[in-house]
Amino acid sequence: MECIINVSETEAIKQGINQSGDIIFEYDPADLTQEQREEMALSEIKSLKNNNYLLANPGWIGNSNYRSKVKVGKADMETLRSLLDLRIRLRAEALRERQEEIEKAVSDFMSAPFSQLVRQATINATRHRDDIWKQGLDKLIPLDEEYRNTLYDIYKRALDLPPDTRNEFEGLNDRIEQVREESEKVKEEVLKLDAQRKEDWERRKKEDEEKARAAEKAAEDTRRAWVDKHGSERLKLMAEAGYEYRRTYEEERIALEFPGYSLMPEDYDRDDRANPSLEALKELRRIETLGLKASIDWVTETIKEEDDYGYETREEKYEAVVIDAPWCRKYIIKRTGAHHDDDEE
Repeated sequence: MECIINVSETEAIKQGINQSGDIIFEYDPADLTQEQREEMALSEIKSLKNNNYLLANPGWIGNSNYRSKVKVGKADMETLRSLLDLRIRLRAEALRERQEEIEKAVSDFMSAPFSQLVRQATINATRHRDDIWKQGLDKLIPLDEEYRNTLYDIYKRALDLPPDTRNEFEGLNDRIEQVREESEKVKEEVLKLDAQRKEDWERRKKEDEEKARAAEKAAEDTRRAWVDKHGSERLKLMAEAGYEYRRTYEEERIALEFPGYSLMPEDYDRDDRANPSLEALKELRRIETLGLKASIDWVTETIKEEDDYGYETREEKYEAVVIDAPWCRKYIIKRTGAHHDDDEE
């Protein structure tokens, strides 16, 4: 019979042999032991010169890169026996390692907290992964931190075992089935919680919308009452005709109730003001006696100016009292004299 022995060029050179690569070697199976013949029968098939042959030194045995670790310098019977003996040992080691992996997978699964296994089975059994659903699962089965990073592997490695292998371990199939059955019950409970949570969310949303509408109506009533009492003819006609009038309302109310104040510019930055001026401190005290929230800040205003060449911008930084009035959509500000360039903080 014939097989292929792959000879390493470097090893062949070391032995003074001028032949390497895939070499067809003729051998008598009677010269091999029964164990060696059985191992030879497990060889890979390799094609050479339009014929198929068993390959004596395959690419992999178990987890071992056999070809890179085992390099031979010639093709003879002694080499063939050595290759087969090494393959037998490596295959036995691979089987032993695999058996140890299986036993560990079973041991981890059987010793893991049952509720945690049910949790993982519940996640695996559904594609429903949105946050609300997860919150329901967390409520029913909180995740033990000890198993946060390993629970999936523990569960999956046990389920991936072949049925014949599972049958070798007493109680394993029963526990897997128990986990599955309990997972179905948990899924039903999670879906109930999910439905209840969505119902609660819809109810709260409706309540919030009703509160927002009521608040807006109260604000509109307040605006209209002020307009009817203090507004200009233009403002009253604007409101009666149903036009958007809030900007005009805010400007007129500021002019009446806070002379010297204006709406905050469209393009601005605010910074804390240290060592404010006396003028600003007095104004702040007056505003606070009115029950309004106010502060003294640096306001940096970006001003856009037009010239013969188009538009250019400049910045102006000044001290201002800033009021947050509940009836106004923007801050109300009043310059209090000091400019940033005039003052050292």
